[in-house]
Amino acid sequence: MEVAKPIIRKIDDNPEALKIFEQDLCSCSDENVQEIITSYPTVYIHNWKESDEYEVYIGESNNVIQRTRQHYETGFYNANSWQKRIAGKSAVLYIIGHEHFNKA
Repeated sequence: MEVAKPIIRKIDDNPEALKIFEQDLCSCSDENVQEIITSYPTVYIHNWKESDEYEVYIGESNNVIQRTRQHYETGFYNANSWQKRIAGKSAVLYIIGHEHFNKA
């Protein structure tokens, strides 16, 4: 039995890049990719440089686009949040999906 390869996307970590990612996903000809990213549990990693070290926030969601939007919308109002700290930095967002990801 051959295991499918994971779907891994790396985008800039900001609302504009997320919107472009969503548009690209909607126009993607591979319906399997669309379904896995939009319907299966998906892992996402926000990654940014803080001083001389890198920081990460790792999450999981069945709707990664909606959940990431929520992070952007709510986090920017809290001065101590990680969302506020990534603003203006070269942060990246990794989105990882796989057909075998599921919730038990």
